[in-house]
Amino acid sequence: MTDLRTSVINVNASKFPTVKLGVRISNQTGQGIEGLTKDNFSIYEGGTKQEILTLESEIDNSQRKAPVDLVFVIDTSGSMGYEWNSLPKIIGDLVDNLNQEGIDLQYKVYSLDRIYTNVPNLEILDKGIFKGEIIGGHREHWGPGTAWVAKNYQWRADAARIVIPISDEDCYAGGGWWG
Repeated sequence: MTDLRTSVINVNASKFPTVKLGVRISNQTGQGIEGLTKDNFSIYEGGTKQEILTLESEIDNSQRKAPVDLVFVIDTSGSMGYEWNSLPKIIGDLVDNLNQEGIDLQYKVYSLDRIYTNVPNLEILDKGIFKGEIIGGHREHWGPGTAWVAKNYQWRADAARIVIPISDEDCYAGGGWWG
């Protein structure tokens, strides 16, 4: 394990020669490290290694970031060609930034009807939900596509659920919901 941050929180010598030492071990984003055992630690006094009798581990969940499931639903109509040139970098940068913040991120990109370019985790979404019914996909059906994702995506039970539709048109075939 590298890039760990260690700080001594308290020292209790009230039952000397046994000394209780409270330490905080975290990664670079401040999250506590789970699964540590006494074999992961060495304590020295005056240059002599001391025996660690017990280790009690407690994770401070106040520093833990909630898991996030993030899904993009993207219009693939001809007018979106320019935007698709920029989307791989924008989505990649967003995912990188969230990961660097320690967010437990799962993400997916759905393109409606066809694929313009190579985006990680990209899949064609060829269906939607319109007026309560499952319909076939259309490159501008981001409203029905978003409805389908909200209902059918394999969301993690404990994750925040975010759907981001990206389009330059209204929600249904470039028009309104009345279609």
